[in-house]
Amino acid sequence: MDDRTRKDNQTLIEFWNTAFAMSEEEKEEYRNNTEDWKELAPSEKLFHAAGSLGSRKKVLDYGCGNGWAGIIAAKSGCADVTAVDVSENGVEAARFLSGLYNVEDRMYFSAVSPDWLSTVPDGTYDGFFCSNVLDVIPTEIAKEIIREAARAVTDDASVIIGMNYYLSPEQAAEMANIADGAIVG
Repeated sequence: MDDRTRKDNQTLIEFWNTAFAMSEEEKEEYRNNTEDWKELAPSEKLFHAAGSLGSRKKVLDYGCGNGWAGIIAAKSGCADVTAVDVSENGVEAARFLSGLYNVEDRMYFSAVSPDWLSTVPDGTYDGFFCSNVLDVIPTEIAKEIIREAARAVTDDASVIIGMNYYLSPEQAAEMANIADGAIVG
């Protein structure tokens, strides 16, 4: 990774760490609204995607942010969800919310380095969720995440990758080509 990419990535990590910091007031709002865990997902489509991982044995919520997808997978039946993010505040928010929604015993949390996925043994996860990560980080790092994710999941894994709507067609095609190469090659 060149210096420019490393610097850009560090700036993004600092941004997300600030964005996921939860004030006591925000925590209190969540404490007062825990009845409907289905409201955690930003859309119905993403709720159903995360919920579909409930039938999996071991799920990785990569770039978990506040952990909404991992929480939904756990609430939907998955007994082993690993939720990781480069943002320490994101991981702390995920840990907090998992307690509110009573799934903390099924979830493992970790703030990780950008290259953490390369340390995961082959075929560790049979479910993989990554939303709004690959399209907001430097392309070089996104390509590496796709390659490593393809290696870290089982052959029959459910892999869900969500992209922001503003991804250009050219960017989407490039990411699809990378994924094909990672999965096939």
